[in-house]
Amino acid sequence: MIKRFVAVILLLLSLSVVQAQDSWTSWVYNNGQIYLVNPFGETNATIHIELNPAYNSISQQIAVSASGRYIAYIASDTMLETPNRQLFIYDVAIRSDVAGYPLPASVQATQLDVFPVAAMFDEAHNRAAFGYVLDERATGGEFGWEVVILDYQIDTVIEKLSYQNTPAQIIDWDLIIPVIFDFDGEQVSFAAINYDEEILPQYPAYIWDSGTDRVSLSAQPFSLVRDHFAVTGENAYALNAPQFAALPQETGEASNVILVDNTVVYHTPDGHISGVYFIQNGERLLIRERDEANTVHWRILDRDGTLTDVLQSAFINPQIHGTKDGFVALDGNTLFFVDTRNGDVSPRSVWASTDMGIPQLVLVQNNALPAESYPAWTALGE
Repeated sequence: MIKRFVAVILLLLSLSVVQAQDSWTSWVYNNGQIYLVNPFGETNATIHIELNPAYNSISQQIAVSASGRYIAYIASDTMLETPNRQLFIYDVAIRSDVAGYPLPASVQATQLDVFPVAAMFDEAHNRAAFGYVLDERATGGEFGWEVVILDYQIDTVIEKLSYQNTPAQIIDWDLIIPVIFDFDGEQVSFAAINYDEEILPQYPAYIWDSGTDRVSLSAQPFSLVRDHFAVTGENAYALNAPQFAALPQETGEASNVILVDNTVVYHTPDGHISGVYFIQNGERLLIRERDEANTVHWRILDRDGTLTDVLQSAFINPQIHGTKDGFVALDGNTLFFVDTRNGDVSPRSVWASTDMGIPQLVLVQNNALPAESYPAWTALGE
């Protein structure tokens, strides 16, 4: 009897410890399946995207809305000589597609191939913005691009911006993939990513106001090395090449720097910044940097400017999302958790995919309240 009582007490104590730990759910996508994984490596649920019978292949990458309700993916029929592909919006709540947009046969690549993020969705207005590049030379045309705004509540394209439209003439290049990184239902912010060329440090960005049908150049360039913190609306991004913007003298020609919105918070004179992530409930930034000897360094930057070298890990090409007490990283087929709040920053293996293919960490849902306050980031040199 006493042994049973002690066992019950120990069980209750262990449960209280579990509840005090970081609580999150990682969504890992692979070939039509999404696994919802908790911190203990358990799969809480599996979402299976059922393909329309007219298609036999699903895109390698998808975009998931911030709430986790909507998924954008591309279905293809690979048996046809002329490509038959369609963008679908899938509603997780009803486990069904709610909207679709047939892609032109001349589409060469889409934003899902480059930057598949939640920013393409405006859930408040039930809309999604989507960009792609065209090659119409086979039919006597030329290279081009388009951005569409799809209302997935009524399954209708309500606006389209084409490289042939007069407002788009501000953009000098036709051979681009328009990558949406901000969307509020009418105003679309997108980057002009060079197609069929090497990846550049950053790209020009444009703002399309679909209400007035005007396109303007954004004051800030777009970098693929970036992260967004939804609680505060902050954007962190790295610039790895000289910029024309007026920045502090400490940054030289404004290369190899990290900005949070318009504030320069970090500069490395010799390294190349290949990752920046909001971690630990948005309280800190994780920085991935490669030096001239090709050695990867991981650093943590606090909002007050304190910088710490951490994580001498074997991460190769991780996909990272912040959590309440640190971050999760999907590297190859393995999901890791790193606790940056409580001292030990050693990566802990949580879960591993056994499926063929390349997994994608598409969403991390955090069961945590925001911090009591988020002080402004300290500018470099202050």
